[in-house]
Parts: sequence; structure tokens; C-alpha cells
Amino acid sequence: MPFARSVGWDVVVDTDDEVAVLEWNAGHNDIKFSEATQGPCFSDMGWETLWRRS
Repeated sequence: MPFARSVGWDVVVDTDDEVAVLEWNAGHNDIKFSEATQGPCFSDMGWETLWRRS
């Protein structure tokens, strides 16, 4: 995106309070209405159990 006017950063805070960048978006970098009113769309899928630190 050579002429991006804004960049949206998707970040996550893990259980150790560390912040990690998931991705960045230079197009359509907004919060969807459903996420703004209900929270993350996929928060109840149990993804936190897929990977554990050893």
C-alpha cells in the first residue's frame, strides 16, 4: 500500500500482559458495527486453548 493514508494495527494482549501485533491493514481498517456494539465477533470460540506456553 504505497499511498496509505492510515494504517490500522490489530494487536492482542496475552495472559502475561504482553502485546503482540497480529497484522496491519492499510485498507478498510475500521471497527465493524458488530464489534463496536458486541465486542470481538469470535471471542467465545476457545482459541486461547489451542496454544499454550510451556
